[in-house]
Amino acid sequence: MRVLPSCLFSLLLACGGAPSSSESAPSALALPNQAEAEPGVITGGPPSVADLEAAAAAGFTLVVSLRTHAEGGLPEERATVERLGMRFAHVPIDGPDDLTVENARRVDSLLAAADGPAIVHCGSGNRAGAVMALRAFLRGESIDAAVEHGEAAGLRGLEDATRARLTRICEEDPERRC
Repeated sequence: MRVLPSCLFSLLLACGGAPSSSESAPSALALPNQAEAEPGVITGGPPSVADLEAAAAAGFTLVVSLRTHAEGGLPEERATVERLGMRFAHVPIDGPDDLTVENARRVDSLLAAADGPAIVHCGSGNRAGAVMALRAFLRGESIDAAVEHGEAAGLRGLEDATRARLTRICEEDPERRC
């Protein structure tokens, strides 16, 4: 009867050692400036068709594009995403003026409703990181912590504008105690 415990132990080792699809999903993608903004949310530049195919195969369910119509490629990306069985959402962020509480909440709602991992992207990952900073701030993080969160998610050129937006939010909401 020693065979049964030995077999069970081997089975547990084999099952426990294999990464889940959510653990291996980020490595299957190769977005420009890719970052894992938080568990289940990848940020970066625009995904290639191969990235979208890998994302669908890894169980991703949502792609949020922050790119504007002027940047091009939105209809093709939407068609590819939907053909692969994922949901496509468009929240255009053109620059600092579009770093608003409303846009951060839209992205937050989309991510909250997603039933699997998601990609949030722009042209380089910078705007995606800025939106992640705003989301972190709206969830209660300090300005500094929110900007750090954004930087980890790709924020590089909009740090000053993001910090200024967060400061204005504080000034407009004295109950926030920033």
